[in-house]
Amino acid sequence: MFLARLHDMFCLVTSNALNKILFCNNAELEYENSALKTSEEQGRRNLIRAFEETTPALSPLAAKIRQIGPTEVTVLILGETGTGKEVIADLVHRLSKRRNAPFIKVNCGAIAETLMDAEFFGYEKGAFTDAKAAKAGIFEQADGGTLFLDEIGELSPASQVRLLRVLQQRVVRRLGSEKDKKVDFRLIAATNRDLSAMAQEGSFRQDLLYRLNLFPLEVPPLRERRADIAPLSKLFLSRLVGKYGLTQKPLLSEQSVLTMTSYDWPGNVRELENTLERSLLLSNDSREIEVVLSSVSEPAFRRVPADGIGGARTLPDFETMQKDYFVRLLRSCSGRISGEHGAAKAAGLHPNTLRSRLEKLGIDFKNVGHE
Repeated sequence: MFLARLHDMFCLVTSNALNKILFCNNAELEYENSALKTSEEQGRRNLIRAFEETTPALSPLAAKIRQIGPTEVTVLILGETGTGKEVIADLVHRLSKRRNAPFIKVNCGAIAETLMDAEFFGYEKGAFTDAKAAKAGIFEQADGGTLFLDEIGELSPASQVRLLRVLQQRVVRRLGSEKDKKVDFRLIAATNRDLSAMAQEGSFRQDLLYRLNLFPLEVPPLRERRADIAPLSKLFLSRLVGKYGLTQKPLLSEQSVLTMTSYDWPGNVRELENTLERSLLLSNDSREIEVVLSSVSEPAFRRVPADGIGGARTLPDFETMQKDYFVRLLRSCSGRISGEHGAAKAAGLHPNTLRSRLEKLGIDFKNVGHE
């Protein structure tokens, strides 16, 4: 009897001790969980703050990005080439719950149609002559993370159908396989083309556009956000300090600042970054640099007079400006589109994208440059 009572007392004491330990552990876990959530929220705020500091003119866009970042909604980023659409996609991913999972970037215009299935769906060993080993496709690589399809307007009608089927069913099948595999990814797409107009023309599927256009984010060109030129220049110059091992960050001369703010930047942020690097390399003084604009991107209408200076003048419409820029570009490259010294590389575009743009503008690129 005594042993039984002793046993009961021992069990009670042990139980109370265990309950105290569990209570403390739960309290610690709740504290750690709360601290983690606070840290994550602070991290998101820091990302948005850094983005706004670098691109203050995009504050309204930043508010939208913060709103949809943590969700699973499909995002379509619209804007001219070089405006920073990939930066926006990266920011959306880093604000999402998938930020620690893969972020797969694909330029749709850079994949040949004949390789589309192998690249997107993957293949098994022996599926075709050169399939020496099995390979996961882009959809599988993005499983659990985010898939960024840049230049999605360059997809062929057949590829659009395949993409739509994956978005609807969320399954893929490798070439040479008989088994379907489920995939779970968030889709972010980007384009510099007017997908609505393409859908009306029949070159882009309307049902795919509905899938993509759930939450569009439009990125304005740099000529419409001149307030971003100075902070972006500061950022790029800081990067160049590390890239070239400089002991101090170079400064822009007063004339350079004036030149940059009065230039229309047809190549947008990408042209700004390239211009600063080229100007730094051509500068005789590493402490103060003079901006050197590329001869292939200096249309006659590039300078915008300050208010009240030089009088009012009529500028050509945007399409005429684009035509003038691309014609000058082609002539400077002797009509070459592709290659190391081609117009596509100089403009920061994929050759197919440039050809499509030229056709849309009515430029006979086969003859321009050979005149």
